[in-house]
Amino acid sequence: MKDGKEGTRANGQVGDAPTPRGERLRAPQVRLFAGRQSAMSPRAHRHRYAPVRYGRLGISVHVGTIPAHKKVHQLMNHQGVSEIVFEETCAVPSEQTAKSLFMRLPHGRDYASTLIECLATSYLLAMAESICIREMQRHIDADIQVIVGRSIRIEHLAPIPSGTTLRLRGWVEQVGRRSATFCVRARDSHEPVCECVMTLVAVQRSSIEACIATKARSIQGVEAVVNSAAS
Repeated sequence: MKDGKEGTRANGQVGDAPTPRGERLRAPQVRLFAGRQSAMSPRAHRHRYAPVRYGRLGISVHVGTIPAHKKVHQLMNHQGVSEIVFEETCAVPSEQTAKSLFMRLPHGRDYASTLIECLATSYLLAMAESICIREMQRHIDADIQVIVGRSIRIEHLAPIPSGTTLRLRGWVEQVGRRSATFCVRARDSHEPVCECVMTLVAVQRSSIEACIATKARSIQGVEAVVNSAAS
């Protein structure tokens, strides 16, 4: 560098003056991926990029090709997930009332006839979860990741007769590295009927499928041993 003119150093840095000692800051690294920006920790950022430093604070931007086997770390679009808001209307099907649903369950048949013909809490929860997963699904690569539930808290506030039309409103309250926490509220034409908070997680599809396969093989092995002993 000569006479303060901007130029390129051998280490690939550019700027009008070296960073003074004591002022050098380690800036978060930013990866540009599919038109989206997201901060990454230095440990997660292990690819070969061309670093460029600007100005006295040494802010670095790294641009380069992301290896395919590393892309899973940045597949969830955090900005897009944080902006999720939805409003849906759903009709209550008659076959999903508590009486009808429990009649089909082995442990509910004995007492299902004593229940009421109103929407089962489990189906109300499934409706809310299906919408949240649909919205979050739009901000991941479904070929590599899959959405699963982590935690759910629900308050069923009022009975919902068969044939009722529900209006569900929801939004994202908090976004984690791979998770999103939704708040969902439902009401019919008379009153609020449900409030729900759920956390969904985007996990690597290959990892969870491998876990499921391992469990399935273990179950089959136990069943084979039991059948062999019984015979």
